[in-house]
Amino acid sequence: MIPHLGNFALKDLRPSHFVEMTAKLRKDGGRRGGALSERSIQYAMSVARIALTAAVEEGLIATNPVAAVPRTARPKPRPKEMKTWTAAEASAFLRHEKATATSRCGQ
Repeated sequence: MIPHLGNFALKDLRPSHFVEMTAKLRKDGGRRGGALSERSIQYAMSVARIALTAAVEEGLIATNPVAAVPRTARPKPRPKEMKTWTAAEASAFLRHEKATATSRCGQ
């Protein structure tokens, strides 16, 4: 976050700075200049929110600018696609389990 927000004094941080930061991270925030994952951006925003909540509690700033970031600009992690077995794979698994369960019972 420092490369994106490090030039601002704490009292000068605005929600728009975080919107710009997330847009930049989505575009080329990764280590090799590629996009950063939504989950990583969400994590960065969580860290910023927690830190700035502490700053509010300490009286260093009046409000938390991350709390005012519009929902449309917040990171949205995509659920991973679930991989399911085919009917043949499920049948093979069940046959294997049945065979090994029978042999385990005989021991």
